[in-house]
Amino acid sequence: LTDLHYTLYDVGTEELEMKKSLTSYTDESVEAWSDNKLKHLGYIAKELDQKHQRVLVFCSSLRQCDRAVQLLRAMNIHAETLDGTTPKKQREDLIARFQSGALRWVINVGTMTTGFDCPPLDAIVMLRPTMSLPLYIQMAGRAVRIDPNNPNKQAHFYDFTGTVKKFGAAQGVRVVKE
Repeated sequence: LTDLHYTLYDVGTEELEMKKSLTSYTDESVEAWSDNKLKHLGYIAKELDQKHQRVLVFCSSLRQCDRAVQLLRAMNIHAETLDGTTPKKQREDLIARFQSGALRWVINVGTMTTGFDCPPLDAIVMLRPTMSLPLYIQMAGRAVRIDPNNPNKQAHFYDFTGTVKKFGAAQGVRVVKE
C-alpha cells in the first residue's frame, strides 16, 4: 500500500453534539458545524488542484456536497457530486470519468467509503466528522491503493474534522486470523 501523509487542520469540533446513543454526532450539530467549515476547503482548493491527480471529498450531507461543488466551481475547479440518489448510469459514468482522469474532483456523501478502487486517487479531503473507526479506515483506505502507472505516488489525507487526532493515522491496518 502507498503511504498516507496527513495534514491536520484545527477546526474546533467541540460544538458537535453526541447522539444519546454516543455512537455519532447529531445531524443538526453536524449541519451547523459543516456550514462553517467549507471556507477552509476554499483556502486550500487551488493548491490541491495543482498538486493532486484525483481528489475525493467526503461530506456529511447533500447540502454540504452541493455547497462544496458551488465553491469549487466558483474557483474554476470542475467538481461533481455523488450520493445515494445518483442514478446508476450517471454514477457509473462519473466513476469512469474519475478513474480515467477526465474528472479530477468528486464530492460525495455516504457512497465512496467502501467498494471503490481508483489507484490514481492521491488526495482525500475529510469534511465529514465520524465517531466510527472502521468508517474512517475505509475512507482513508481509498487513497492508499498502489498505482501501477505511478510507482512514486504520494497519497494525502486532509482532515478538517479532528478524526485523525481522535483515532490516529490509518497506516498499515490489517486483520490477522489466529
